[in-house]
Amino acid sequence: MAHLSYRVGLLAAATALLFSCEQREDLAFTRPDWRETVDRDVSFPLEEPLTLSVGMAQGMSAPAADNASLEWLRERTGITLEFVSIPQSPGDIEFGQMVRGGRLPDIVAEARVDLDEPTMHRLFVDFLEFGDLVPTYSRLLRESSAARAGALSRLTANGELLSMGTYDAGARPFAGVLAHRQDLFEEHGLSAATWQELRESMERLKELRPDSFPLGGEFSTMLRFMPSWFGSGFDPRHIVYFNVEEGEWRFGPFEEGFRDFVAFLADAFSAGLVDPDFIVADSTQVARNLAGDYVFLAPYTRPTGPNFAMTGDGYGGVTDDGRWDGTGWWIAPLELPAAPGGRRRWTAPGRFSPVGPGWLVHSQGDHVGEAIALLDFLFTDEAAAVLALGPPGTHWTYEDGSIALSEAARAAYDREGVTGLARSIAESGLAVGLPVRGRELDYYEAFGYPASPRIRYHLENDVALNEAGAFVREEPGVRIPSDDQDFSSTRIDVVVTLRSHMESQLANFVVGRRDLSEYDDFVEEVRRMGADRLLELYNDRAVVPPRDTLAPLLGE
Repeated sequence: MAHLSYRVGLLAAATALLFSCEQREDLAFTRPDWRETVDRDVSFPLEEPLTLSVGMAQGMSAPAADNASLEWLRERTGITLEFVSIPQSPGDIEFGQMVRGGRLPDIVAEARVDLDEPTMHRLFVDFLEFGDLVPTYSRLLRESSAARAGALSRLTANGELLSMGTYDAGARPFAGVLAHRQDLFEEHGLSAATWQELRESMERLKELRPDSFPLGGEFSTMLRFMPSWFGSGFDPRHIVYFNVEEGEWRFGPFEEGFRDFVAFLADAFSAGLVDPDFIVADSTQVARNLAGDYVFLAPYTRPTGPNFAMTGDGYGGVTDDGRWDGTGWWIAPLELPAAPGGRRRWTAPGRFSPVGPGWLVHSQGDHVGEAIALLDFLFTDEAAAVLALGPPGTHWTYEDGSIALSEAARAAYDREGVTGLARSIAESGLAVGLPVRGRELDYYEAFGYPASPRIRYHLENDVALNEAGAFVREEPGVRIPSDDQDFSSTRIDVVVTLRSHMESQLANFVVGRRDLSEYDDFVEEVRRMGADRLLELYNDRAVVPPRDTLAPLLGE
């Protein structure tokens, strides 16, 4: 996925060179008065059918002519979609020729376009100017904070909304958990309401299993997750992290919560409570240690319970309603201890967003109004259902204003969840779905949770703990500037240097090669390496645009 606001790196720089000021003169074909020709009174189905071209990545297969969703869309709107291949690389010569020759499709996949903003401004529609053509999308923005954040993240530096993004209202966030041996905690009455209680529980586990190391994990995962559990944060991509509660970027090592995280690990390690292989362990080794009566707690990024990767002899089972049946040994997510000092702790280090790839409308096309209205139509509940399940009548019907699955489709959904339902539809021979789409179907709201105990356990345990808290790393509305050379060069230089130094020195603190009394010296070291400058740049330029930027669509 390549959001307009997240275009970072050499590709953007190379493309900017391709479309330099001199080359922009080749865009003389653009009509500055195109807005005056846009039909703002579009209603479906159109009185006169038309064909719109849709730009896709090279190598992607266009829907078959008999695709049920495509035919349904044609009947409901009067629009036939013609899919056009766009070069895989945005800097491709052929792509440049398409741009300068005015041959871009009516609708273009956002991921296929990586141009400088002046060129984007001349070639594509700013949806903020056409609120009357996007009533469904506007309603979604008013009702959903996640959808608003996604739209804000797509804004250009000039405050233009050049793409409408897909939105998955049914997505459920799961980044990872603190996995633990639930059977041992329950059998011995162990608790973890605070980090001190968890420390005492680890000591008790060590007494029970002298050859074990109660806490294990992969160091990179520990570093990514655990600071947020102590009320701070660490984002390996940016080094600084975005604090959602305060609405600003912060640098973890400057905060007490981060120091507490380091102190907790260092103290536990010195007491023999941390697996000494945590620095070299990978995710597979972590799972193996949890399954081997060797480690009983670990930051873990995969599902637990019946979906745990290393189940074996004596592992427990689940009841029909998706609960541990109380037998055998059992790996489950642990509700996190409260952060020290009354700080806000976060259940996962990454901010979850249900916003996916988006679509742009070529402003120089002959049917701009119809293209905008079509994208808006794809955000309706009806379109979401059809693109997921096919037209009503085969796999689903409307009953009392809600979607009811057919008997076969319901059985597949209950057996394997969304994956099983999709497989059932595919096996029926009904081709559904389109590359261009708007709102994804919320399967769980429409059909409830699947009956499958394995799926229910994951949703009601792993996912539920993630949803219960917040995600600290990156607010969806944050814009990371890609065309700011000062920001980009400083970020690249400082982030690489800081990441390497932080990882090595934090490991040294934990294993005792460096005493915690030198932590303030460590902070001064990272300051000299540019931590303050990096933090200043992010807070000055990588900011959340104000909500009122979307006012034209929010009716405010």
